[in-house]
Amino acid sequence: MPPHKSSKPPSKHKKPSSYAAALAAKRAQRPMPSINNKMKRGEVYAKWLAEKKALKASVKAAKRQAAENPDAREVVEPKPQKTLESTRDRGAPTLTSVDPSDPEIAADEDCDEFAPYFAGLIHPKILVTTRPRPSAELFDFIQSLLGLFPNSFYWPRRSFALKEITEQARGKGFSHLMVLSEKSKVCNGVVVSHLGVPGRSSGVWDDVGGDDDDDDDDAE
Repeated sequence: MPPHKSSKPPSKHKKPSSYAAALAAKRAQRPMPSINNKMKRGEVYAKWLAEKKALKASVKAAKRQAAENPDAREVVEPKPQKTLESTRDRGAPTLTSVDPSDPEIAADEDCDEFAPYFAGLIHPKILVTTRPRPSAELFDFIQSLLGLFPNSFYWPRRSFALKEITEQARGKGFSHLMVLSEKSKVCNGVVVSHLGVPGRSSGVWDDVGGDDDDDDDDAE
């Protein structure tokens, strides 16, 4: 026999169970859930509402007063954040710390090919030259370089090999050699060679075609 089905349709106005639970929790927050007397419960509830309203009004008045008198606000000093830099011990040695009095460090600095420049024993003197047969547009860039670097001079390349220019520049006291290259009348490369300190120079040129337009002179 099939189970009996109720002919009464479900109520459309029935509140969901979650709403009932929220309503019960809200009622539980009131101070008189266990007072059975209706009149007494109403008095307590009215007193609770008055206290709640007064507290809200006092908070609102305090905010309004603070907005009208910015100087009266309580200044709260921000707490310093703890970072890796702030918690680091300045006195403790690290992997990146260098002792200036270390003889090994001093020996490494003396072996540096630019040490005489930092010590003020040698003042830079720059010789600027180009690839063979440069275009006229390249000389505008050369003029800018001569104005940018103090104590710099231009030497026409003509048919000289870079090895000859290097020897002449070193004999005349030049410390650096700049060789400009170009493509389609635009400077597309600059080779800077250090010449100034005998025995420490990085400018060693092998002439393999000084008259070629592509400037195949190599620097090692």
